[in-house]
Amino acid sequence: MKDCLIVTRDFTYHRGPGNPNKCLHFKKGELMYIGDDHHYVESIGWLVSLHTNSQPPFFIPSSYLEEYYLNNLYMYSDIALSINYHQLKVDQSLDRRDAELFQYHSAQLSYWDQLMNGSNEKQKAGSL
Repeated sequence: MKDCLIVTRDFTYHRGPGNPNKCLHFKKGELMYIGDDHHYVESIGWLVSLHTNSQPPFFIPSSYLEEYYLNNLYMYSDIALSINYHQLKVDQSLDRRDAELFQYHSAQLSYWDQLMNGSNEKQKAGSL
């Protein structure tokens, strides 16, 4: 699962101004893989290759990827760490009998777990 990104919120990537045919739509739970074929363009900067199961491979400027990464994408490993953290906090809140923390961390755990399980199902379906 090297360099696997999971979409956490629906978003649209606009490849060209004013042309709706150049828009790529991504849905929550969709997987993206960073390819090895990066290249540098003087006027744009680094272009990163992204691969998905629903779109043909495309290039995106690294600055856009960083922007989307902050708002709409998570690394697979980051989600796994988040699940472990919230599971620990759920266990601690049970030990302390803290209902408020339990509810918060249970909701967070459920969110991240559903995102991870949904992406695992999509990955299995894509590999068949």
